[in-house]
Amino acid sequence: MQIPECSSHNSGDTGNFTLIGSDGNTYTITWQIISKSTGSGSSTVTVLDGIESYFYQSGNLYFKNPTYHSETIATYPVKPERLQVKYSFLPTLPYKPDGFGLTAYNPNLSGSNTTAFSLNYTDVSQSSITINITRTDISSGENGSCWSGNYYFDMMMFKYQS
Repeated sequence: MQIPECSSHNSGDTGNFTLIGSDGNTYTITWQIISKSTGSGSSTVTVLDGIESYFYQSGNLYFKNPTYHSETIATYPVKPERLQVKYSFLPTLPYKPDGFGLTAYNPNLSGSNTTAFSLNYTDVSQSSITINITRTDISSGENGSCWSGNYYFDMMMFKYQS
């Protein structure tokens, strides 16, 4: 299933795609973004790398030949990039699922694209499921603009037999 591109969509936006289910039926899945959090943003700080020596004079600390570099850090409080998305099924599912297995994957995974997600569901019926999609990699929450690119998740539905 598709994960909407967070950087180009807002709350209320919709989209759709089609899938063939394990039952052989073709389903039109319509998604709607219920809520969006773009993270906390970031700021650049200057970090002292080293000094040749230091001394005190009149109660003040002075450094001789200091070296510095800039570092980008997430702004406090750190909030993750997150979407809450309602996925609606047409036709409706043949049963109301009792549980789900959700696994996100990144088809572009490489050294520079390590975007990862955690998923959980909140509301389930025969016609829809609401899923919380949270970015969990090291960059989550730093840029304040949310992820871009195409990402997906596998969904396995369970129906318990008595």
